[in-house]
Amino acid sequence: MVDPFSGFEICRNRSQLLGQGNREVCGVLIKKTKNVKIAGKGKYADVDASPQLYILDTEKEPHTLIKEGRDDSTCFGCVFKSGKGCYVRAWHGPLNVYRAWKRGRYLPDLDVAVTWLKRARQIFPNLIMRLGAYGETSALLRTPVEQCIEAAGENLGYLANWDKPEFQWLREHCMASVQSLADADKAIDMGWAPFWVRTVNEKLPSYINQCPADKILNKQTKATCVKCRACQGKKAFKGEKILGKSIVAHGFRSGNAVRTIKSTWHR
Repeated sequence: MVDPFSGFEICRNRSQLLGQGNREVCGVLIKKTKNVKIAGKGKYADVDASPQLYILDTEKEPHTLIKEGRDDSTCFGCVFKSGKGCYVRAWHGPLNVYRAWKRGRYLPDLDVAVTWLKRARQIFPNLIMRLGAYGETSALLRTPVEQCIEAAGENLGYLANWDKPEFQWLREHCMASVQSLADADKAIDMGWAPFWVRTVNEKLPSYINQCPADKILNKQTKATCVKCRACQGKKAFKGEKILGKSIVAHGFRSGNAVRTIKSTWHR
């Protein structure tokens, strides 16, 4: 029997991001992903072990909002929003999820989503939920996100709004998304594990490790996020000294990303 629902709408609320209270967003948890960086590919893929949380504006398709420069409701605080370097192709995964949501493919029931996550974790012991496959997790209400985090057991996540007091509750679960070594150090001082997107010529200090998904390194490691599992925020270090991760700007807008990173150096 074909499962009538490929995911869940876990909440719908006014965006919690600064100045976006008049915009409505929804959190959509999908059961699987085709993203090979996350789950791998072919017979070695772990698609069943990688549910993904998308944060979408309910008004328009995500790529349209990006073109209009109106993606603040889901991405405020991220320097790479509005086409300035985000590696996510919004007209692929996010658009497909948005259109499926509009067609009613996702069951609007948080309790059922939580129950499904608990059962999935029993069936797939290596299950790990990805927060913010598109959008800022901090745009959603805290309670439904925390319920899903607890049910999933492990999660990956990155947060651009890591320095805001109201979002410190995500410190245990998300990496601080930074674009400079100075911000990486600031994040560590605040108790966050940083994930530094850098230019190719910037060198890594001893306390920040290269992400194994890097194109060159990945040829040797064949790493996926499901297997690596390092980007779980502060809780990944279990009381040990916080270490960061880093990757060189990549993706179809890598040129834009590099220009954006360099523009932050002069602030």
